[in-house]
Amino acid sequence: MTDIDENGTSSTSHDLGTVAARGALWMLIASGFNKIVTLGGQWALAWFLVPDDYGIVAMAMSAAWIASFLTAGSLQPVLVNRGTDFDAFASDAFWLSITIGLTSAVCTAALAQVASIVFHDDRALWILLVVAAAALIASPRTVYAAKLKTQLRFRAIATVQFAEGILHTGGVVILAMLDFGPYALVLPMLWVRAFSVLALRYAAGSIPIRKPSARLWGQLLAPALWVMLWSNLESLHMHGTNLVIGLMHGAAITGLYAWGYQFSTQATFFLATNLRVVLFPTLTTLNDDKERQVRACRQAAQALLAICIPICILQGSLAGTYVPLLFPDRWLDAVPVIQWFSVAMASLPLSILGVSLLLAHGRFRDLALLTCLVGLTAMGAALVAARVGAQTEIAAAVSVSLALGHLVLFSLAVRGLGVTFSEAVRTVSRPILAAVPGQLLALAALALPSSAHPLARLIGVTVCVGVVHAGAVRWLCPEILGRLRSVVMDRLPARAAATP
Repeated sequence: MTDIDENGTSSTSHDLGTVAARGALWMLIASGFNKIVTLGGQWALAWFLVPDDYGIVAMAMSAAWIASFLTAGSLQPVLVNRGTDFDAFASDAFWLSITIGLTSAVCTAALAQVASIVFHDDRALWILLVVAAAALIASPRTVYAAKLKTQLRFRAIATVQFAEGILHTGGVVILAMLDFGPYALVLPMLWVRAFSVLALRYAAGSIPIRKPSARLWGQLLAPALWVMLWSNLESLHMHGTNLVIGLMHGAAITGLYAWGYQFSTQATFFLATNLRVVLFPTLTTLNDDKERQVRACRQAAQALLAICIPICILQGSLAGTYVPLLFPDRWLDAVPVIQWFSVAMASLPLSILGVSLLLAHGRFRDLALLTCLVGLTAMGAALVAARVGAQTEIAAAVSVSLALGHLVLFSLAVRGLGVTFSEAVRTVSRPILAAVPGQLLALAALALPSSAHPLARLIGVTVCVGVVHAGAVRWLCPEILGRLRSVVMDRLPARAAATP
């Protein structure tokens, strides 16, 4: 089998699984450092900003979401899916992404005044104008990012994403310290988007730009419209619920909900969401080998669940301990939000894998419809819960809805490979069962009275749950540890051989 190495050249000396594993490793390392920086930034922002600041930004972004049906990034999976035909479409994709970015920016700016009137807050106007400018600046990066993905150059992508995270978090914290209020959360988007375009262009190299072709635009837009719909609907459960809460409860409650949601997604987005960058192009290369694709999906689902579930257990169980320890008292009401969304985030790997598989098969319409179903269900749950309660009740309803939606999306995605729903459930059951002892231990440890310092309690419970979970995984899913160990051991000889 022929694949692509990190320099973008064809090679038969590497197995595709090794390339994917190395790509995943690079993404995890970069994302890991990024999340450490992001968590540090979120801790700092909690002292400089108040729930109302987060709330008005969340409400304004929900309005921007309405206006952002046209997104240049939707061309990226279409280009990656083209594979060897990338060069034939790259030039027209460049011009089309510029056009889409300009249209999206104009629509967002036009909605800014309306949003400020509906929310009774002039800050929404200026926030949306910044978002509109950022959308226009970012539009050229689509083609360069797609080129790196088609070449499976995940190390370059990871490096750019790491630098973006540093620039964004640093800018947000500095502006918050300078009393920019809610604007501190959006202004860094301008220079981060500009850096992203320049860095991706440098990493990907030049792309010949020719005169636009209407025929090729049509071939790109036909599937891209479904991807646009999907990318917009993918945020429905977040922006849609923020819109509902903002209209029914105001900026302060919306801020508590948005802050708790953002905090609870940090760990799982680090481990799962960034892996879609690896999974999508890797699964695409296996489209002609369904047996290997099924095996890859099964292994990825079990490994990601085995890693993500215990992290979510600790995140939710210990929220009542670390939030009072690390953050001001004004954020204590967000603890139940963190706990409930930790439940939903444990199932996020299934959604990531299902989305990657649908993208790899070019099933853009199915992806859009399934995402719409998940998003509308979550938004409906938020609407019902908002009538009877505030952030806690809304988080409970939305998290249960999302957990079920992730499982349904995964099972329907693998049906295209001939995998039945019962087989999909059996695939995920073992890593879920392996997490039960750790969950029971965490609950028991926190229920017992203790005079220990909260930090010592955090460390003790984390270590004990980690040891118990590792033992349970080794007993119920020994092949997961074996695969992870083989990836690391295969990487070490390669490093040693490369050392002069």
